Amino acid sequence: MVDEENNRREYEVGLCDLQTDYTIEGFRERYALYCAEVRNDAPPTYLISWPLKGLGGLLFIIGFFTIIFGPRSVTVDTFSGPTFFQFFQLYPGPLATVGSLIYGAGAWVQSAGQEEIMKPEDF
Repeated sequence: MVDEENNRREYEVGLCDLQTDYTIEGFRERYALYCAEVRNDAPPTYLISWPLKGLGGLLFIIGFFTIIFGPRSVTVDTFSGPTFFQFFQLYPGPLATVGSLIYGAGAWVQSAGQEEIMKPEDF
């Protein structure tokens, strides 16, 4: 039994170093089947990621332009509190930060749902 394990040796052959072309029968068909399976098994993450990225980008743009072009002071009624637009004017920095975090979450959702397809050399 020990002799059988010693007789089985794995050799690594570098085909890239040789100057001839090699073909493997059925490789193209198997690789095409593999690519189709990976693409079909991937969940449709764009249904979640694009709305997140759109909302995050919009909040970031609103916050960024409010920081640059916003008013120097905002008068808020003490009884009713800030209105919807005054809230944007009061907190443009956190608004831009939350927008960039939401955009990042959308990008993460998009990338987490996709499996990277192997190159033909690695397959």
